[in-house]
Amino acid sequence: MSIESIKVRSCMDESILPLTKDTPLIVATTALCKNKLTGLPVVDSHMHLIGFLSEQDCIGKILNESFYGYSDASVADVMKTDTITVSPEMSIIDLAQQMKANRPRIYPVIENEKYLGLISRTDVLTALKQHIKKMRSTHI
Repeated sequence: MSIESIKVRSCMDESILPLTKDTPLIVATTALCKNKLTGLPVVDSHMHLIGFLSEQDCIGKILNESFYGYSDASVADVMKTDTITVSPEMSIIDLAQQMKANRPRIYPVIENEKYLGLISRTDVLTALKQHIKKMRSTHI
């Protein structure tokens, strides 16, 4: 198997549940911290991506509200709506090259306008590392 044939679909994490715009921000930040993620997708009731919530988006609002001892903010209050996404059919090589040039560390994977999962830099590095191991073992 060539490295060019490895697709995002085979490396993405389908277990990460998205947020909704009505999710309380404190619940969303708990999910980010618990799962050690830098961001989570935000979807509507049909699993269409409507935004993305990053740690950076949360910090200012949570910091401000921590002075008051409560937070009534929701994901909609701080999420970004201009989200970079990838296709499950994208090559891992193409995504790795894109990740070198762009800032996001994690991308929602979208097919037919619906959220399927997430792929992170760690997922891409793992796929590349596994490919190198396979290549080495077949050349011995």
